[in-house]
Amino acid sequence: MFVEMGTGCFYTDFPIDVETGKIAFLMDGTQFNVTFSNEEQAVYVFESEVPGKVKGRIPMMQLLLPEAETFVKIQWRQFVWM
Repeated sequence: MFVEMGTGCFYTDFPIDVETGKIAFLMDGTQFNVTFSNEEQAVYVFESEVPGKVKGRIPMMQLLLPEAETFVKIQWRQFVWM
């Protein structure tokens, strides 16, 4: 879950493993794709990296935020016919 915005980065809660329900700790330097949707329900994806962790009011993970021009819009289909 998104927590806070920074300059060239943003902060999230630590992710929770769907299968185990436990917090998943990602090592510094881990690279992955971030998927999010905006108010209009458009879905986007971009590449990011974990440069570090922050101890604030709640423990947070810092993620790099690339320029918005690098975001890729994903076309989701509501129905799949077989």
